[in-house]
Amino acid sequence: LWKHRERGTRRTVLVQCIALVLLGLLPFLYATGVAMELKRLGLLYHGSTDGFFLVTVTSLCHYVLGSGSGWAALVVVLLVALSTAIGAVEVRRTKSLGSPLVLVNTVLWSDVLLRMLMATGMGVNFPEDRAALHFVPLVLLSIAFAIERLALEHRRVAWASALLLLLPVRTVLTANLDHTLFWPEQSVPTRFIDRLAELRRASPRPLLIGAQHQLAMAWPVGVWLAGREAQPLQTVDFPNGPHDLRIVKGGFLGEASAGYHVIDSAKGPGLWLLERNRALEVNAITELWATERSTREEFAELAHLPDSLLRTGSILVEVDVPLTITSSSPDVRLVLEVNDAEGGKVFYDAIAPLVLSPEWAGHRLHWAWGLPILPHAHRAIVYLYNPGRIAISHGMARTVLSAIHG
Repeated sequence: LWKHRERGTRRTVLVQCIALVLLGLLPFLYATGVAMELKRLGLLYHGSTDGFFLVTVTSLCHYVLGSGSGWAALVVVLLVALSTAIGAVEVRRTKSLGSPLVLVNTVLWSDVLLRMLMATGMGVNFPEDRAALHFVPLVLLSIAFAIERLALEHRRVAWASALLLLLPVRTVLTANLDHTLFWPEQSVPTRFIDRLAELRRASPRPLLIGAQHQLAMAWPVGVWLAGREAQPLQTVDFPNGPHDLRIVKGGFLGEASAGYHVIDSAKGPGLWLLERNRALEVNAITELWATERSTREEFAELAHLPDSLLRTGSILVEVDVPLTITSSSPDVRLVLEVNDAEGGKVFYDAIAPLVLSPEWAGHRLHWAWGLPILPHAHRAIVYLYNPGRIAISHGMARTVLSAIHG
C-alpha cells in the first residue's frame, strides 16, 4: 500500500485494504481467540517458561543436530547473531529492507521477541522440540542467506554452505521407519498388532492387554491405522492387574514380567510383548442390560455393577453397546468408575470412541476391563460421559461380569 500510495487509484487501495482485513486481520483475530482459549486450558504450547534458550533452542539442537548441550545451542545462537549483523550491515549499505536475509531475520527475531513477551506477560510456555519446529527453516534460511551475501564479496566463503549438507546427511544416516525420536515407546510395531489380532481370533473373549500410560492413546490410533480392530488396553495401575498380555518398555521389563514370558520384542521403540504363563480362567457370572435411548445428558448410565462382586474377587467387565455420535466430539467417553464409601475413586478408566474409529452411526463399541480385587468398592458404574452435551444415542447396552481366576 505504501509503495502505491501515489500512483494507485482509490479503488485499488480500497480493494487492497479489504483484502488485508479479510485475509489478514480477521484470521489473525480468530486465531488469537483460539490461542487464548488453549492458553486458558493450559494446552497452548508443549514446553515450559524456563527460558527460550533452555527450552526451545536446546531441545531443537538435540533433535536436529543430535546434541542438546549448551555448547551446541550457543554455536547456533552465535551463527544467527552473525547472520543478523551481516543483515544490519546490508541494510545500512543499501538503505533497503527488502533483501531475503533481512526479511527472514525480521520474521525470526520478531517471533523470538513475541515468545518472550507472551511468556513474561501471559505465562505462555516457550515451545519445545516438535512445538518449535517452525524455527528450524527460519534459522537455516538465515544462515544460508548470510553465506550467500558474504560470498558476493568473498567467493571462497561460498564453500561454507557445504556445511549445511551435514544436516540432510545426518537425517539419512539416522532415519528409521519403526519409531519416533520423541517417546519411541508410543510406536507399537505392526507385527505386535498382527500377533495380537491372531491371538484374539483364537480366543472366545476379548484379551486383556496391559501397558504403560504412554500407550493409552497411541495404541488405538496405531491399531486403527493398521486397519485392525482395537482390543481393550488397560494402563491403570500397570503392571498390576489381570492381563492376558502386556506391552512393556524395556526399562520396566523385570518388574512386569513376573508370571509372563516374552513372545516378541522390537529394538527400535524398545518394546517387549509378553504373554501370561498360565492362561486366565474366566467364568460368566451375570449380565446387565440398559435400554436404548437418545440423550444430551452429561452422564448416561449403562450399568450399575454389584459392588459385592468387586470386593470378593477379580472381575472381567465386558461392555457391548451400539453407539451413535451425531457430531465429531472427542470428549465423549465410555467410563468405568468405582468409588469407595466416601466417594473417592478406587478405579477409573475411560476410552474415547472417536479414538477407535472416526465414525459412529450405530456401530458396536465392545470394550473390556480386568479389575483386581477392590476391597473398598462401594459403588461401581459404567456410563457414557458427554461433557459437551451433544446428541448421542445408544442401542441395547449389554454388560457382562465374569470371575477371573489364574
